[in-house]
Amino acid sequence: MKYFCTNLRKILIVIIFATLFIGYSVHSADPFSMEIQTKKNVPTNKIWNIKFNLPLRENTINTDNIYVYDNNNNCKKHMELRYNKDKKLLQVIPVGDYQDNNYYNLYIKNGLQSINGTFLKEEKNMKFQTSNNGDKDDLEVIIPVDTEEELQQVLLNTIRNKENNIILDMRSFGKDHIKESFEKVKNKIIKENPELDYFNSIKIFYSYDEFMNVDLSKIHLYIDYFYFIDNNYLDYDVLHNVSCSLDKKVMLSGDIGKIKLQCLKENEYIKKISYSVDTKDLVDIDRDGNIKAIGNGKGIIKVQYEKGSKDTENYDTYESFFYIPIKVIPKDSKIIKNKKDLYDIVNEGFLEGKDEINIYIDNRFIGMDEINNTIDDIFKEDYTGYYSIGNVNYDYTKVKITYPYNISKKEYFNIKKLLQSKAEEIINTVIKDDMSDLEKEYAIHDYIVKNTEYDYDNFIKGTVPNECYYPYGVLIKGKGVCNGYALTMKMLLNQIGIECEKVEGTTDKGEHAWNIVKINNNYFWVDSTWDDTISNDNGKVSYKYFNTTDKEMGTDHFWNKSIYNLCDKEDFQFLRKYLNSNSEAIRKGEYLYYIDGNDKKLYIIKINGEDRKKINDEVMENSYIIGDWIYYNHPITLKKYKIKYDGSSKEAL
Repeated sequence: MKYFCTNLRKILIVIIFATLFIGYSVHSADPFSMEIQTKKNVPTNKIWNIKFNLPLRENTINTDNIYVYDNNNNCKKHMELRYNKDKKLLQVIPVGDYQDNNYYNLYIKNGLQSINGTFLKEEKNMKFQTSNNGDKDDLEVIIPVDTEEELQQVLLNTIRNKENNIILDMRSFGKDHIKESFEKVKNKIIKENPELDYFNSIKIFYSYDEFMNVDLSKIHLYIDYFYFIDNNYLDYDVLHNVSCSLDKKVMLSGDIGKIKLQCLKENEYIKKISYSVDTKDLVDIDRDGNIKAIGNGKGIIKVQYEKGSKDTENYDTYESFFYIPIKVIPKDSKIIKNKKDLYDIVNEGFLEGKDEINIYIDNRFIGMDEINNTIDDIFKEDYTGYYSIGNVNYDYTKVKITYPYNISKKEYFNIKKLLQSKAEEIINTVIKDDMSDLEKEYAIHDYIVKNTEYDYDNFIKGTVPNECYYPYGVLIKGKGVCNGYALTMKMLLNQIGIECEKVEGTTDKGEHAWNIVKINNNYFWVDSTWDDTISNDNGKVSYKYFNTTDKEMGTDHFWNKSIYNLCDKEDFQFLRKYLNSNSEAIRKGEYLYYIDGNDKKLYIIKINGEDRKKINDEVMENSYIIGDWIYYNHPITLKKYKIKYDGSSKEAL
């Protein structure tokens, strides 16, 4: 695979495991240099953009693996880490500006892991010096584009010049149409310019929906160039605009296939084609390019042909080469041909505590993407935080999958058993058979909010333990962060038959996780993390972020709206309308008790918003519950009282 990373302004660093691009200059003229030299004159508000060619494992994207060290104060600088949807573009953002004229080190540790289980092979460290007079982003050249035709011309010129970083002013397009326009223009360029065959695999990273608070006048565009080579296209004859391929990615012994010769320009023709193979016991080939797999292994097929144009009688002779892999499957071995069977056998190995499994696949139906996606789906169902699927050794039809555990296998399965036991205990305690799905949702939400402490101290320090990102930390340790809250909601609701998924997005505080849940055939947003307030300790629960709409949640939460279902039902707006400013209430079964934010009197309302009524005319504040009593202060006399839920038996304290 070839990468073309030339840039008029910058030379970028390439790092093994994932092609890692960091937005700074180096002194070497070699674009593939492994040396990272000190960067000076860095602006004090610098945001480092790091790009990987493989998606990252979410739970390894943390400040243990990526951080900035303050050399002056001998401590970690507090940073935010944001990543885009496909987890290939990472931003390292300072919380508060860097100190002027200070030295810092950006560390990328080898605990960083790709989605397929590969760890960063080599730790990286970049030293930089800050300056208030450092180069600011607004000094970079910004290209205005007002139409798709202009965008096409700019992109085409950029690609032909092998540039990989440009900034566009796209205010004329509007945020909702930028992605559509990019895709449309990209496909048009591919169709109209076949000589740019490597453009088929160009990946474009633009910031319009990757990170929030986008400035349409400054859209950053990153482009990767490489020739795409796989089992179908081992060698591209780019110069002569002719490609050779086989109609099957991998042939099994006995298969019949046909070689294809593709002319990439309409006025060009080929003739006098001949085929040969270097390994005679691998395939049989006839003069028409039909082949039969007879052996086991890999071989090179040579295709000789003459190519010319309809405008001339002169034809030149060319040769193309490509590999053909043939695999013989052991007798009586089961060959996996669909994703369901793949999931079942990989998951079975996981549940049985195996260290590895070896399987055979028919990769005419299943490829690496399906394998990695299947493994990732299984990984997502592990809620301990102590397990990760490791390397996938893919040899055409034979696949070896290893199961590395972050702790001993015995300890892992004990923790998993403990977590499942705790989940069942909670469900048996708070869930009753006659409950509606709505009542069950309230019960699970309230349990998490009342019994979990947000691990704020470790969050501020950047030292959140891994368990806090998972239900194990929330349910067993009683501590978590947003990812742990959201996964716990998903796990418990899924176990009682309610559709619920974790949502990844951002807020003004950085990256965040919450939930989308399906109740009464409609979808709603739920953020149990932000409903966990200090006042939850008094028996009340906040419902400010319970079953909200897109409009309500969108005031301070941001997400990719193309991924998740529409949440437009306003069935639960009463929770924000009637309750106090924090939307706090005391739930008893299917009823909510709350102090009205206007008249300061006690009301009751059903959890679906029906049958709202006032309990009595007592004026209350600072209420809390103990047992069957509501305790409160009178806002004028400042005296303390207690009262039954039905408004009776008022007693002074």
